[in-house]
Amino acid sequence: MPAYDAIYMTGGHGVSLDFQSPDLAKRTAAFWAAGKIVSAVCHGPARLVEVNSPEATT
Repeated sequence: MPAYDAIYMTGGHGVSLDFQSPDLAKRTAAFWAAGKIVSAVCHGPARLVEVNSPEATT
């Protein structure tokens, strides 16, 4: 897999369906844990709901 420095969830209604992926949620959590940039606009933050932070205690 290529090395990336950020994940950007784009806006729009399609993101609510197209980015719905357990694999993407795991990769996003790994980016966050590594101190990399995780960003989203418009409908993009809806996909962050699936992300479980490694620091989460519950």
